[in-house]
Amino acid sequence: MTFNDTNLPIHAIQQMQVSSYVHVANAALLTLDWFLLLDKEVKYTWGGPWTIGNCLFFLIRYGAFVDAGLFLYQYLSPTPSFHTCFHLFEAIGALLIFGMIVVEGTMTLRVWAMWGKDNKVGGFLFASFGLCGVLATFFFVMSLKNYNGIDNSSKVVTGCFQTGIPRLLAGSLGAMIFHQTLIFFMTLLKCIRNSVGTSSFIRIFYLQGVVYYVLLQVLSAVNITAVIIGLGVEYLTLILSIQRVIQSVLCVRMLLHIREISEMHTIDTWTPVPSAASLFDLP
Repeated sequence: MTFNDTNLPIHAIQQMQVSSYVHVANAALLTLDWFLLLDKEVKYTWGGPWTIGNCLFFLIRYGAFVDAGLFLYQYLSPTPSFHTCFHLFEAIGALLIFGMIVVEGTMTLRVWAMWGKDNKVGGFLFASFGLCGVLATFFFVMSLKNYNGIDNSSKVVTGCFQTGIPRLLAGSLGAMIFHQTLIFFMTLLKCIRNSVGTSSFIRIFYLQGVVYYVLLQVLSAVNITAVIIGLGVEYLTLILSIQRVIQSVLCVRMLLHIREISEMHTIDTWTPVPSAASLFDLP
């Protein structure tokens, strides 16, 4: 099926306009955040060794730009065919899920470090992370079989027009939200236990984690509500893209702030440190 300037459905035009605006806003937010933090990024990461922690930082920071660029191309490219749109959906979805898994994995390492790298806590956290990552990937792969789209030959409306986003894609969001909720409560519990008798650096480390996950939990609640009322099915890729951008921005800011505070306290978070204050004590 093809739609052109003579059979443009009004809701399709509205949906594509909203999608374009949101993705432009996402790209603008990422770019602004990059400019605001570029000096700190150069100081604290570019000169550091290529450890696992450093690699995770760059994946989180610049992977989001790749996602945003593909989203913009998907909604601004002129007269794309169904096959082009399908392959874009396939690539964007895979990168989106991968990016969210990288962020959640990084934060899982962070929470594990907060708990002193306890083996039992680590086993519990990584089992949850692995299960949710597999489920998120599974739901995405299954959603590819139910992708619906049509050729766009319109000279008025650009981009890919999707007649329906697979509901199974919501399962990917749900799986990641489940693990995100788990590590939020693990962070909150540790923060409560160590609210007294710890250094200001460690308190900031815990508090940042709690604030980070409170913001993400609020966004997740909005997303789940949108899915339940039906709006999230049509705009689910928008919901996932917004979540991805917010995750990237908050995680990058938190990591750079920890690095900045640690330097003020003569603690190098890129190498092993006392207590559980470091995420980047990885080879």
